[in-house]
Amino acid sequence: LAMSEGGTAGWGSLPVIIGLILFVVLAFIFFVVEKHTRFPMIDFTLFYDRPYAMANLATFFNSLARSSVMLLIALFYQVVDSEDPFIAGLKVLPITIGMMIGSLIVGALTVKYSARLLSTAGLFGTCIGMLLLTWKIGDQDSLIWIMVGQLLIGIGTGVFQTPNTQSIMLTVPHERRGLANGIRSML
Repeated sequence: LAMSEGGTAGWGSLPVIIGLILFVVLAFIFFVVEKHTRFPMIDFTLFYDRPYAMANLATFFNSLARSSVMLLIALFYQVVDSEDPFIAGLKVLPITIGMMIGSLIVGALTVKYSARLLSTAGLFGTCIGMLLLTWKIGDQDSLIWIMVGQLLIGIGTGVFQTPNTQSIMLTVPHERRGLANGIRSML
């Protein structure tokens, strides 16, 4: 609530300040409770393992980037081009199609290459797609370039996700894999 209202109500407004204070207090309480419960929703001790923590951090940033692009492009088409929300939604499908293509590609490559190399290659593909969007969005001929950029983001994400998930799952004990996968999915 505080983050949503801060831009409109002002960061110094009472509801925003109270919301931020409540967030800090409740987050601390959540952390303490989770640390001392027998079956936590989020086992923070898993993050002591650096490869696990870094793989999850990469998952978070990749998801944040992909979701931001999908949201902003859909809004771009609705606001700037006055598109219907359904049509705008169809115009972000290249990301999903790219993810399917990337998943197929990486399936064949996992036996030959390391998870780290494939994850890095996927992130690199996502970066290229984002650079293309940065360069071409708003041009007269931008529709095709926006779709190509989204497709590259999707392929990069598809190539990234499988080896990254493998890295996450192999760094945790067998009995904690369900919890680790839940955290990964949440991110």
